[in-house]
Amino acid sequence: GIRIIAIGDSVDYPVYTKDWMMIQFIFLRNETPVTDTSRKVRVVIENKQEKGEWICNAPYGYYLHPTKKNVILIDEEGAKTVRLIFDLYNSGYGYKKIAKYLTKHKYPTGKALIKKHMDEKDKDSSHIDVGDVWNTSTIATIIKNDYYIGTLRQRQYSRPGINKADKKLSAEQHLIFPDHHEAIVDKEVFKQAQERLAHCKNVHYRGIRKYENPYTG
Repeated sequence: GIRIIAIGDSVDYPVYTKDWMMIQFIFLRNETPVTDTSRKVRVVIENKQEKGEWICNAPYGYYLHPTKKNVILIDEEGAKTVRLIFDLYNSGYGYKKIAKYLTKHKYPTGKALIKKHMDEKDKDSSHIDVGDVWNTSTIATIIKNDYYIGTLRQRQYSRPGINKADKKLSAEQHLIFPDHHEAIVDKEVFKQAQERLAHCKNVHYRGIRKYENPYTG
């Protein structure tokens, strides 16, 4: 009960074209170069990852050198914010409280820094919608990211094929390059944050409620 129309291949099935095998052959012919291109792109990306080349946008607090390939520089304004996030977290702040603090004191968000660097390179940044509100997911991503101690961690996800969802790989499958770039956060500070993070996962206590009552919980 399904009608298939492919204008470029002169297919109108089953109204005018009765040969289903011929249609299958046409679809296979069209799919082959797409699949081959996907395979070649995957090989190129894997080779770059194995060499320790950075192939994505730089994380918050860093930016890519405008002219030199694979050179990652520190954005001092962003680096200051990253260090503050770790200090607040290690002092007992939660994700939500940190986000509120950064928003209240108008620390630049990731898009604000991207816009700044695009303006410096005389690129059109009018399409970037810069918000001034921090969210908890961004805080969590920064705290968990060992990129800030100079470690490059590649191949954290894998995609089995075209139109397939990304699959998260185990830590043993990651490609790790220590001291790959200049660190923003001290290793001891980062270690302390990871220890607190692990502790919070095992403890359900989240502090004293602001308005305690006999029925709480």
